[in-house]
Amino acid sequence: MSKLKDRRLGVIELDEEGYGEVDLMVDGVAIKVTIDAPNEGGEGRESDVLRHAPKDLVAAARRAIASDDHEDVALYLTHHFEEFDSGELDAILGEGTEHTAEALRGALGPIAIHLDPSNDDEPVTVDVGFGLEVSNYVLAVRFDAAGVVAEVDMES
Repeated sequence: MSKLKDRRLGVIELDEEGYGEVDLMVDGVAIKVTIDAPNEGGEGRESDVLRHAPKDLVAAARRAIASDDHEDVALYLTHHFEEFDSGELDAILGEGTEHTAEALRGALGPIAIHLDPSNDDEPVTVDVGFGLEVSNYVLAVRFDAAGVVAEVDMES
């Protein structure tokens, strides 16, 4: 076991393989942050594996799923709209809200942030979805090292 001290996330306990988790509050939403950093641990060393403010990453992920630029977002919304029954849609959208695939877009929220410091091209991924208690499918919003959205994919 080792510890990673990150300037934004605090101290993260890493297991023997360099995996760790920490809970983070972003705009009142609890988000699980995972890190896969086999070479990043070390007592007393401070890192910046997140590289960007969590609030900024979540805001950029929300903008990406709000736009029509990523075809997996439309696929994700259509798939879930077709799978959910009326009661599930009421629970997600609120009673009285029109049941449409587009209405589901507004119910999407951040679930997790995954960090892979060894990936120079896409070191950060923000998972967005309805919550893991509703669906195990998420929209994975991947960021490049500069914090710019590189791609959005549907994943399970």
